[in-house]
Amino acid sequence: MAVLFGDGVNADHDEGRLGEGAPQPQGFSPHLSKCTILHAEDEACLLPVRLKTIEYCVSCAERLVRLTPEREALLFRSLSDPAKAVIFYVIAFVMVFLIAANPQIFRQGSGAVSMMTSISSVLIMMLILTREGWSVEGWRRIGLLTAGLRGWWPAVLFPAAVLIGSAALLVATGLATFHGPAGEASALHMTGNLFFALLVSIGFAFCEEIGWRGYMLSKLLGLGAVTATLVVGLMQGLWHLPLMLMTSYYHASGNVLIVVPMFLLTLTLAGLFFGYLRLSTGSVWPPAIAHGVFNLIWGVGSELLTPDRAETMEYIGGESGLLVILSLIVTAAILVPRLRSFQVPAN
Repeated sequence: MAVLFGDGVNADHDEGRLGEGAPQPQGFSPHLSKCTILHAEDEACLLPVRLKTIEYCVSCAERLVRLTPEREALLFRSLSDPAKAVIFYVIAFVMVFLIAANPQIFRQGSGAVSMMTSISSVLIMMLILTREGWSVEGWRRIGLLTAGLRGWWPAVLFPAAVLIGSAALLVATGLATFHGPAGEASALHMTGNLFFALLVSIGFAFCEEIGWRGYMLSKLLGLGAVTATLVVGLMQGLWHLPLMLMTSYYHASGNVLIVVPMFLLTLTLAGLFFGYLRLSTGSVWPPAIAHGVFNLIWGVGSELLTPDRAETMEYIGGESGLLVILSLIVTAAILVPRLRSFQVPAN
C-alpha cells in the first residue's frame, strides 16, 4: 500500500509528461513535480490532482477518497512498523501510569481499567493515527478476524495444567491448605457462575491481547519471531509496573526487589507461549483465551488456597512464582525451535 512521504519519492512526475494538450484535472497544479505518495516500483503514478491542501496523482487520490472520509493526508502512514509499535506502547504506558498515579479514582478497579488501555491504544493508532483500521485488511493483520480454533484447546489446557499443578504441589508439601468454596450453592449454580466469570475474564484479557499479541507483535515480526515474542512479553511486564509499584492493588506482598524480577521473567517467558498461539493460528483469540483462563484460575485458586504465609504465593505458587517460571522454561525449550522456523510474512 502506498505511504505518505513528502520528499525523496520515487515517482517520476514532471509537467512535461502531461503534454500541453493533455486534459487538466480539476484542481491540478502546473507546478507539481512529484506526487506526494511513495509508490512501489511497479506501480504507475498517473496525472496529479489536489485534494484540499495536499497533491496526489489521480490513482492515489481515488484510493484515499475510498479509504478515508476526510480525503486528507494520512500523516502517520510513512511510519515503519517498529515505530508504530513504539508509539502504541508509549500511549498505553502513559495511560496506565495516569491510572496508577490516581488510585483514588478507580481504587480496586484500577487493574481492570488498566487492561482497557491496550485496546484503547490500538483504536487510537488504527482509527486516528495510521488509519489502518479504516480497512478490513488492517484488522485482519492483527488477527482479529480469524478464530484460530485449533489453538483454543492448548489455550485452555496449558494454563489450567500449570496453575492447578502448582496448587496441588503446594498442598502436597504443606505450604498451603485447600478449603472448599464458601456457602452452600448447588453445583449447577457454581458452574454457571464460573462460566460467566470465564467469559468476563477472557473479555478483559482480549482487551490486553489485541494490543500485545495483536498489534504490537505484528509490528515487531521483522525482529524475528523469537525476539519479537520475547520483547512483547517483556514490554507487557514493564507496562504492569506502575500498578505494582505505585498502588497496593497488584502484587503488594513480598520484597519488591524479588517480586518485580520474577514477574518480568514470567511475562517474558509467557510471551513465547502467547506469541506462539498467535503466530501458529493467525488469530489473537487463542492468546486472549489463554490469558483469560490463566487469570481466572489464579483468581479462583487464591480464594481456595490458604498459604502458610503471603510470600509463599508470591515467591513459589503464585502467577509469577517459581513453579510457574519453571513450567514456562520447559515450555520455552519446546517452543523456541518452532518459532525459529516461523516464516515472517512479507507484510
